[in-house]
This record gives sequence, C-alpha cells and structure tokens, in this order.
Amino acid sequence: MNRVDGPKGAGRTAGSGVVTPLHRDEPEVSEHVVVTDKQQGPPPRQFAGVDEFVDRFVLPQWRYRLDTEDVRWCARWWEHTAAMGRLEALWEAFEVMRLDDAPSMSIWYRDHFDVHMSVLTQRDGVFHRCSAERGIHEQPRLWPHEQVPPGLLSTDTTGGNDE
Repeated sequence: MNRVDGPKGAGRTAGSGVVTPLHRDEPEVSEHVVVTDKQQGPPPRQFAGVDEFVDRFVLPQWRYRLDTEDVRWCARWWEHTAAMGRLEALWEAFEVMRLDDAPSMSIWYRDHFDVHMSVLTQRDGVFHRCSAERGIHEQPRLWPHEQVPPGLLSTDTTGGNDE
C-alpha cells in the first residue's frame, strides 16, 4: 500500500478507501479525504511496448560477441514465440520493479534480465538456428506431439479419465 501524508502527518492509505481526519488533534468532522488507486491511476510506462523496450533498453545493455559457440541472437526476434513470451515478461517485470524501492532493480537484473537473456541467447536456446551476423533467420521445428484425447484434461466431470 502507498502511504500518503497530508498536513500535520495525517495518514491516509492509498487504495484502501480508508477515511481519516486531516488533523489528528481535531475531532472527526466533515474534513475527510478518501484516496483510492482509481484517483491516482497507474504510473506511466517507461517504454510503450516490448519492441521499444528491446531496442532502447535490452540491446544496449546486452552487448556480447554474437555468433560465437555460446551466444546467439536473431535480428527478427519478434518472430520467435518463445522470445516474445520471455521479452514481454521481462518488460512487464521491468515496468513494475523500476518503481519499487532499492534494491528492486538489482533483483530485477539478477532474477529476470540475466536469466531470460541467458536462456534466449544460449547456444541451444531459442535462436539456435539463427545468426544475426550472417542474416540467417530460421524457426525451429515444433516437437512431435499428439493431440490430447477430448475430455482427458477437461474440467468437465461428465467425461474423461476416472482413474
């Protein structure tokens, strides 16, 4: 919860809808303030979308030698579903954690940025068939799979596996 301080240290908790007097030493009368999250609204995002986040933040931060035995990147990263999922998650976490008190950004780098970027760019990762340096973009094939039988994993209790 966000704490909002008013005159003479009157405490109001943002988002709680709690009504407290503006002055602690005055009796509760008509001078009340209600602060809600709706009044504050969400803070503006630093980046308008994942594409801007990758262009203006991720790539300037992650400057490793490309196309070595260990590091891969694809110039058309947005065409890889796994990359989009991870980069969107990374961006969303960034937008939330950048507003938190320290050491939130250190935690974000350790638990989010380093982890996702290592998974994305590792030798056998999402971009393993691509080469940004040589202009090669190749989607990996989907693993073979069979369709799940109807009702087997359904929440429908009228059919499916009774084991």
